Amino acid sequence: MRNRNHAIATQRAAPGMGQWNMTLTDRDRWRLGHFLASSETAGFGSGRSRFDLETSLEEAETISAEHTPRGLVTMNSSVGLVDVDSGEGQLCTLVYPDDRDLVRNSVGILQQLGLSLLGRQIGDIVEVKEGSRARRLRIDSLHYQPEAAGDTHL
Repeated sequence: MRNRNHAIATQRAAPGMGQWNMTLTDRDRWRLGHFLASSETAGFGSGRSRFDLETSLEEAETISAEHTPRGLVTMNSSVGLVDVDSGEGQLCTLVYPDDRDLVRNSVGILQQLGLSLLGRQIGDIVEVKEGSRARRLRIDSLHYQPEAAGDTHL
């Protein structure tokens, strides 16, 4: 993903290492593309967040879901995050917007953090703006990944 959302800066584990390209499974790419094409999508997120997701899908590298690396964050993955500055940890699950109320500790794909996590790997650092402050979060662990669990229906 080339960073078109100026509020999100993505990097590997250390600052200044250059641009990063998103890796998606073919299933996630298809489902997210279908989601964006749906008339119901307009009710979720902002026009900017939908544009950023669409741009990310267009620029992403696609891999077969059957060959998904175990450390790759895919849709419906549960991720352990650690704030780089404070050391505070949190667990969240990356979901479609209509699942936000159904899944505890969820973050939607149209939220800034959600789009920052998709296609990332354990050890990556994402930066998310919260008001005037930026938080740097390291993907510390992957507690659940549908592809690794054989849950292809998610």
